[in-house]
Amino acid sequence: MEDHVEFLLLAEFDIDEGSLLSVQYPTATGIEEQCLAELMLPDGAHNREEDWTVFFINRDENEQVLGSSAAAASESRADEAAERQVVLEAWTYQFNPEMDEWQQLDDDMKLLVLLPTEIIVCQRNREELLVLSCDEAIEYRQLEPTFSVAMTSEAAVAFRFASPEDDLIFLEHCELLATTDKAVVEQDTPDVDDEVEGAEDSKPPFLYCMNLVRTQKNAEWTRGAKVKAMAICSKHQYMHVFKPLLILALEQYFVTPEVAVIEDLFNAINSMDLRSLPQYSLAEKKLLRASTSDFGVPLVYSSHVKYGPAKIPVKVPLIMLPDEVSEQSIVPLIHKFGEEIMTIYNALLLERRVIFLGYGHPAGEVCDAVLGAMSMVSPPLPAVIKRTFPYTNLVNLDFLQLSSFCAGTTNLIFQQREDWWDVLCDLETGKVVLSQRMQLERKENPSNHASQDTELFAEVMFAVENHYGASKILGLFQEYTQFNIDLARARVEFPNTSLKSRTLDCNRKRTDKLKRTATFKHYVSLSNEAAAESALQGADVELSVAKLRVQRLDDDEMLRVFQEFIGSVVSDAQITEFLQFFPEDRDGLAPLGTGLFHASEEVRALAVELLSRIEKNKYGRILVQSLNKFILSAFRRNQFLVG
Repeated sequence: MEDHVEFLLLAEFDIDEGSLLSVQYPTATGIEEQCLAELMLPDGAHNREEDWTVFFINRDENEQVLGSSAAAASESRADEAAERQVVLEAWTYQFNPEMDEWQQLDDDMKLLVLLPTEIIVCQRNREELLVLSCDEAIEYRQLEPTFSVAMTSEAAVAFRFASPEDDLIFLEHCELLATTDKAVVEQDTPDVDDEVEGAEDSKPPFLYCMNLVRTQKNAEWTRGAKVKAMAICSKHQYMHVFKPLLILALEQYFVTPEVAVIEDLFNAINSMDLRSLPQYSLAEKKLLRASTSDFGVPLVYSSHVKYGPAKIPVKVPLIMLPDEVSEQSIVPLIHKFGEEIMTIYNALLLERRVIFLGYGHPAGEVCDAVLGAMSMVSPPLPAVIKRTFPYTNLVNLDFLQLSSFCAGTTNLIFQQREDWWDVLCDLETGKVVLSQRMQLERKENPSNHASQDTELFAEVMFAVENHYGASKILGLFQEYTQFNIDLARARVEFPNTSLKSRTLDCNRKRTDKLKRTATFKHYVSLSNEAAAESALQGADVELSVAKLRVQRLDDDEMLRVFQEFIGSVVSDAQITEFLQFFPEDRDGLAPLGTGLFHASEEVRALAVELLSRIEKNKYGRILVQSLNKFILSAFRRNQFLVG
């Protein structure tokens, strides 16, 4: 038996005691029973025959102000480091190229935790802001007494110390980092990250919970109705595939209110055989999601669950990305909020406190709104689900301790408590309300990225009005999120310096804020890990693809790019990973086809060799055949000439 379902829960409303959690099977979840009961029996459930809610359990209990496991780990690391290493205090500055001066971040002094292989810059509450590591080339110098600057490829930051002695300690430590061999130091230095990782491995798994609540009426019953709810708690993000089983089981429980009903459902689902479930790599998933061609591989896996006398078909999606939840559509939110959807988008991107209020609406509609909104930024941003609360009420307010979140509610009290949110999205009126603090921030520090947001919204509305698929429309927001991430990481290529200057200028304030968020730091960390494990080693292939796509490269640069591709893209795994950078909805392999028409015979030969290799791959073969006839004809002709 497999563990598709970890727990099954049953809650019901008692006229005397209120919401009660009646059954936890096979064991207790370890979560407070009253909390679970309130999540499963949303406000106003007795007024509807049926409603659905989604919630998550086993979040990291150490997640606090930053709202992600990476943030909790960095906070813990800074705490321990402070206990055993030198800690300095300094005012922190960033360079403003427009003003050509160093500008102080705020009035508060920051902590500089000096470690053997890095300097952690953090708030007094240990919220990590920046890391200067010996992994990167560090440039440092004293600009004036007590004022020194440190620069890496990722950041330029300056510090004003309270004393010359602290400044000297800082400069000496920068020199130490610049000459440190991290591999040697790590042999003698306790790795706090490993301790954190080990602790995380022992934690219970993060669980996705889908809950069905039903009301049945009968004049002979007390108050004329019974309200019961049943929830499935699973490690699988595709929990929606179990909906039909949840419906059948809850119907059966109304007829026969015995634990045996829940036991039968638990055993039935966990007996489902998924041993033959195809497993795609992340590169394959991205390639398949962005393609219009039929690659001859399944996108869903068909199985069944034998429940009672029936075989219930189950279709498991195979190309969901990490952090996706069930199947969500952003289209209803676009219709509801119009251009204000961009206000919601930016609030989520920059880790604000966002509440969706659905007074008088089904809790399921509120959950869909929250999950749909979060899907605009995640993926690509990781771990956003850890600060998402699709449905909550006045009994479950722990999330208010987080510095950022997205939560849904049907209770009007949330509207009145402006101190609980930065952005309130009213599903009844379609209005987006900013807190006074947010309004003041906008007034004092207006952003200048509105033109880019307007362009995206125009593209989104064109897609909506022309009835594009929900996944295509959602993809526009996710691509925009990736663009903002890449912009913050200086990984966007531009066709000319004029466009580059305009784009950087109008996005500078947003990218500066984005770089300070926990999810961005987590993204960078995961990207570095992925790069280390990538089949494409020794070259930044993705950046070269971006250059080929948007720039008019000179002959030498064109030759260098194709030589890099030929040297890096050899094995079948490398080819598959390479192909993810050529999605069909962005012209597929056409950018490589430009090499077939180059004046240089060497470039043409390299382009032929590369496309010939790609054609031997099961995905590449289909993409080559999908090239427009002009490029495909040139490929065949050059392939014949090269011999």
